[in-house]
Amino acid sequence: MKVPTTDEFIIGGERELMTDFSVGLNYTYRKYNDLFTTRWEKTQGKGDYYTSDDYVLSTRTAGGTFIQCTVATTIVAGVETCPNTGQAITTITTGTVPLYQLKAGVPSPTYRVLTTRPNYTQQYNGIEVTATKRLSHKWMTRANFSYNNYTESCGKDSFANPTKVLPAIGGVASSGGPTACTGGVVAPQSAGSGAFGNDFINSKWNLNVTALYILPLDIDLGASLSARQGYPQPLRSNVTGLAGGTLNVMLEPMGKDRFDNVYELDLRIAKDFRFMNRVGMTLSGDLFNAPNKRTTLQAETQILNNAAPSTSNPSGVTSRSGGNRITELQSPRIWRLGAKFSF
Repeated sequence: MKVPTTDEFIIGGERELMTDFSVGLNYTYRKYNDLFTTRWEKTQGKGDYYTSDDYVLSTRTAGGTFIQCTVATTIVAGVETCPNTGQAITTITTGTVPLYQLKAGVPSPTYRVLTTRPNYTQQYNGIEVTATKRLSHKWMTRANFSYNNYTESCGKDSFANPTKVLPAIGGVASSGGPTACTGGVVAPQSAGSGAFGNDFINSKWNLNVTALYILPLDIDLGASLSARQGYPQPLRSNVTGLAGGTLNVMLEPMGKDRFDNVYELDLRIAKDFRFMNRVGMTLSGDLFNAPNKRTTLQAETQILNNAAPSTSNPSGVTSRSGGNRITELQSPRIWRLGAKFSF
């Protein structure tokens, strides 16, 4: 097992264009090598890890049409449909993904080993632009914009099962180890359970602008605008009935589908008072999310079940009842009045 290493290169510069205004530009390159992962052995202690040679292309595929109805869906003439008593809310047709399974005679993964992931790297490239107007003539502002690309590369033996499964840091038994690269960006799953199970952290661009203006009577008026690209929405299917175990299959590359971009504007007004040069008081009013944006931040991304075909359901595809259900929205508009005393 090797020690993980990071290659990093950072370069930047800043230039003052006027006595109170400057701009900056920064570039970051980072490459992660020899990362830890979990692989499975066929024989305990022998180091005979599962490889892609142990898997074979099956006759089945993942994907299909997801139907979200006001009532439970039914299968009619082998086709899933929304009953007459209900109403269709959403219909999503996904692409199809080939499925692999263990070859005949190869045992299911049992013996787990923490080791180095061979021929696998992650690479980050990011650029940031900044602008700063220092406080003068009763106003100031700061702005920054960043753009990045965070990807991964899978070489020989870096994965076993070629099926495009949802990435997992610790590997997946049904995949015989770490999952194959999905062809998209790296987006770590936040927490991976509970309220944040569908939060995949990756936004290629981010923007933040803050400003302050001093009104007459020394009243401070401030604003902050934050914006970012929506996080990935990796639509998935729960695939059962294959040799090797259940697979959580991604239906598109990570980052191809995303939630809506997120924008938030916060406002603030404040006034400082001094009493006998000994006691200070600040009265303030804050308005968070002034436009009252209600952007969807998370929704259930596991939308389909792909089971073995049957007489009643030849495709084996059914929609998950909780699929595409919204689990988190942007916080609503909030007012806050405050008073702070100092002495």
